[in-house]
Amino acid sequence: MEVKLWDVTTGKCIRTLKEHTKGVCSVSYSPDGKHLVSASEDRTIKLWEVATGKCLRTFTGHDRFVYGVCFCPDGRYVFSGSVDETLKLWDTGLPAKPVAETTNLPETPTPVAEKAAKPNSPKGGTTPKKKWEKKAKDGKGKKAKSWKKKKAPAKSK
Repeated sequence: MEVKLWDVTTGKCIRTLKEHTKGVCSVSYSPDGKHLVSASEDRTIKLWEVATGKCLRTFTGHDRFVYGVCFCPDGRYVFSGSVDETLKLWDTGLPAKPVAETTNLPETPTPVAEKAAKPNSPKGGTTPKKKWEKKAKDGKGKKAKSWKKKKAPAKSK
């Protein structure tokens, strides 16, 4: 499969990057714009030189397809995420081996993650669940996806 680079002013394809053997899921430019990384269903990440279209390096190590890739702000490292439930950190200047990896990512938030998501909670991370209901359509199909908070029932004395 391929990645196409387009000139946005002319609308013309200026370069086609052909190295992946299956579909490309994600691409990211380096902060300086000189390099591009691509992630693919072929379980690889490729580092490209934008000016020439040359594949400089192929990173392998994921067991399933790679669905996300991005450069770190310094441009030296690349993060990748895969269906194999791993995140990998790659050094673009080293041989194609990850320098760090996390595995077995949880499908549901952990109590620590919940607390971090709700730092102002009076009970250390557990806030009452908000009750939401979908607004009805106004007959013209407008606001079909807007939401409003339900009013709590009045307390009896």
